[in-house]
Amino acid sequence: MADAELTMFDSHEDQGDTASAAQALDIALRRAVDAEKLARTGPDQANAERTLARVLDRYGNTEGARRATTRAYAASRNDIHQMTATVLDAARRALTRGDLRASRNAVRHAIDANVAPEDLVYPALWLHLLERRLGTPSDGTVEEAFAK
Repeated sequence: MADAELTMFDSHEDQGDTASAAQALDIALRRAVDAEKLARTGPDQANAERTLARVLDRYGNTEGARRATTRAYAASRNDIHQMTATVLDAARRALTRGDLRASRNAVRHAIDANVAPEDLVYPALWLHLLERRLGTPSDGTVEEAFAK
């Protein structure tokens, strides 16, 4: 349900309705926190943490989103589908925010978890684009991902 509220937030924000956007984001936060508390399995926990990270990101709480993503990685370690979703979510957010450290971290998690090549290519490309945009030389992570 928090995801639906995030969609409502984005819609209200795009329309310039800041009051409704703020209300939707507040509801999304409450629902994400509730989901986090109720999660009983690794996949449920990973999903709840990813949602919480997206909500916190909308609030501009980069550090909180980073911590939720770290918890999502931990909860995903035994489920390749959840790991893939976590990597893609984190890498997309890192590209949008220009966060090189988070982008490299996402690709590193993907490599270490043996994410399928067709899923690994996206975060690797996004990292490559971010490195180029920032004018930062590669640390070898992109090349390692492409080699897989």
